[in-house]
Amino acid sequence: VITSIQALKEREIENHDKILGLQKHGLPLNTLIEAHDLPYEKTPWGDEPLVSVGLAPISVVIEQSRSLLSVDDPTETPPGKTPDKSGFKPGKPGSDSGSLDGGHINLGVAFEKMLEGLDVEREKAERSKAVRRAIWARWWASYSPLRKQAAIRFRAFITRQGDDVIARMQATPLTRKSKSAGRGFDRTKASVVEWLDRVLVDFKTVEDGRLDVVARFEFKQAASFGGQQAIAEVTPPASADTEPFDFQIDNPAMREHLKKQTIRVRDINNTTANRLRRTLSEGFENGETMAELTDRVAKSMGIRAGKEAARIAQTEIHEAVGAGRNEGFKQVGIRAKRWWTSQRGPEPDGPVRKSHYNAERFTASAAIPFNQKFKLRDPETGTVSECDYPGQGTLPPGERIYCSCVQLAALAVGKSGDIDQFSTAHYEKVEFLTWHQFQARARKGSEAA
Repeated sequence: VITSIQALKEREIENHDKILGLQKHGLPLNTLIEAHDLPYEKTPWGDEPLVSVGLAPISVVIEQSRSLLSVDDPTETPPGKTPDKSGFKPGKPGSDSGSLDGGHINLGVAFEKMLEGLDVEREKAERSKAVRRAIWARWWASYSPLRKQAAIRFRAFITRQGDDVIARMQATPLTRKSKSAGRGFDRTKASVVEWLDRVLVDFKTVEDGRLDVVARFEFKQAASFGGQQAIAEVTPPASADTEPFDFQIDNPAMREHLKKQTIRVRDINNTTANRLRRTLSEGFENGETMAELTDRVAKSMGIRAGKEAARIAQTEIHEAVGAGRNEGFKQVGIRAKRWWTSQRGPEPDGPVRKSHYNAERFTASAAIPFNQKFKLRDPETGTVSECDYPGQGTLPPGERIYCSCVQLAALAVGKSGDIDQFSTAHYEKVEFLTWHQFQARARKGSEAA
């Protein structure tokens, strides 16, 4: 029963429309009514999927097709009568084609041809999807070792942080109660806060300096790789007559980006310090011993060094590679770009964020100018976020964390005015520069120098 409250009524009707719309994807009506407890009566044909020929039950369409296939040839003339060929225009000999201005046509044959055409179009769509998925998969695999390397280093960094905090805890004596207050440690709030301040004194200052060293190294490598990869996929390979186009990492734009990303990633240390304070305060309130408090810290930092280190590495390295690719395209004069997802389908059925899926759809047929920002609209709040490339640090966490999309070139205009288009067909043939190839090239360059 649909509610009588207007606001809820409108929402229920909207939800019902969405659910009933799933019939277009082959789900039978009765199944939807039963699965979602909809306030509608089941229908005799509701157990069958619908096809997109006027949305008729598929069994009816097949049955009608079969009956039409058995219809007599309209050009046949009953015995004793003169054939009436007015209005009939036969097709080529041996073909099923033909038309009637005022007569009949074998609709069964036409329907069979239509189904054949649909099968061909479906095959084309599936192949296109497979090609697009393969393009993304090759790009994602191209720098997989770099993501793993960064994850190992961030994991080691966080693990060492935990060891240092435990060592500080054991070296910082707890304040004991006064004789009049009895034996044991003073667990008043003021005493606990004072002890935590001594344990975590200069934690952020020291750890920020250490993190900067790790981040600068990893991010610069990733950005250099991304820039060189982008250039390689849109420029012809160097020959005896041409010089290779090398990515220029040491320019003001990239220096500023790397500085901002390094500062932004320091939030890792803020999160760590806040969690340590919270978990140790909780342990004191529970009356835990120093050994138990130590175990608590080890467990908290262990979780952080596991999944969270991998998340940090993937998100931050993805951004650095994306920044490098964006700058690389800019250095060779790319004029238009498009958004590319992992092709695994949008939420809720797939892992691709709906906003990212829509950004890809918007730029799939008509790329946007290179200096124009991509727009990501949150389907729930309607909020629009803008970025130059996927994973950019200016995006909110919900649009950035674990993003695996990539910006691809779409159009370039050379000095002579010639236009180069970088379509799906172009990227289908591209061999993306890999991290190992980039490292080998870098070693070769340093040896030559």
